[in-house]
Amino acid sequence: MKKRHGLLGLLLVLLVSGLIFASSRVVVDMAGTEVVLPKVINRTISTSPLFTTQIFALHGDDKLVGIDAWSRDFPWPRAVGDKIKQLPVVGNQGAWNTEEILKLEPQVMILWTKEDVELFRRLGIPSVFTDIQITTNKAPEVGFRFVAEVLGIPEEGERLAAWFEGNMALAQERTGNVPCS
Repeated sequence: MKKRHGLLGLLLVLLVSGLIFASSRVVVDMAGTEVVLPKVINRTISTSPLFTTQIFALHGDDKLVGIDAWSRDFPWPRAVGDKIKQLPVVGNQGAWNTEEILKLEPQVMILWTKEDVELFRRLGIPSVFTDIQITTNKAPEVGFRFVAEVLGIPEEGERLAAWFEGNMALAQERTGNVPCS
């Protein structure tokens, strides 16, 4: 009888593990850390105007449940409209309103300081680190692909990165022989 209960217990553990595995995925952040995320992300908080811009460009704004204070004050193009004004503000780097963030129940947060990543991981919120220098100055397409992967919409990231790369190649082709002074 004990063998039977042990076998049933093992089967139950395997079933639950399989369900968790089936509904999650692993993303490697820019610090090389593996982060387990839900397969489908419906709730995220943007922690910088750069990430807010990327999320809107990726058509992921329906996933936003909160934004940083800097994003609220950013001069947004018409494409964003009033939606940005309707999102709750949760503070800024180093001055987060953790109570408000926990109420919003984000499934993931994309952050640009390792201290903030650790803070939110301790609070039980899956958090990924991104190197903001890579996603802005050196290779914006890396940022589009990374944010899209985190949000579970990699096809949007690939679409936007390809558009960016194509336009950069076109600009280089047309201006490559123009002398710099």
